[in-house]
Amino acid sequence: MSLPPRALTWHRKVLYIDDMHLRDGPVRAQSALLALAVVSALCLAFNMVTLVVLREEIMLRREPLPALGLVMLCGFCTVFGFCACYVLWSMWRLHGSASEPLKPRLADQAMPFEPGMLAFAIVSMILMVGAKVMVDEIGRETLLGWETTGEWIILYCCLTVQLMFIVLAIARLTLSYRPARDRGHRSSPT
Repeated sequence: MSLPPRALTWHRKVLYIDDMHLRDGPVRAQSALLALAVVSALCLAFNMVTLVVLREEIMLRREPLPALGLVMLCGFCTVFGFCACYVLWSMWRLHGSASEPLKPRLADQAMPFEPGMLAFAIVSMILMVGAKVMVDEIGRETLLGWETTGEWIILYCCLTVQLMFIVLAIARLTLSYRPARDRGHRSSPT
């Protein structure tokens, strides 16, 4: 039994609209990830500068966390959250979703550096934990009056690798981002 022509037209329009939303989903996720990357880069730059400028004031306080410490903690959490989101997004792009397994999500999906960026994101997450440990060690050893030059070097190596990852992620997200009008989507289903 066949459907009347009007039902077929309606059915085609619904399918097209659903298909358009499925294709735009990764672009919206990529836009949000790009915004989070920029915020993370600003947070990390703020934390790196603040740690240098206010080194003694931050490390010698015995209070639980001053207001500046809370701002810096939020910045570190934002950077860690960005790395985690990038890992999830990258895995989703590499392996597809449950409805479209192992299919490229966008036309420009064939990025040869995506597995390397995924590995870099995982390393960055691990280094963020290392940076947190180094800040704790610097604070403890500063209170004891010990020399902390080695810990500062390790901390800034971790933070520099983090910053390099965020800059590369911003470049990768920017270069592969194309708005819907550039991808050839029609504005209305016909």
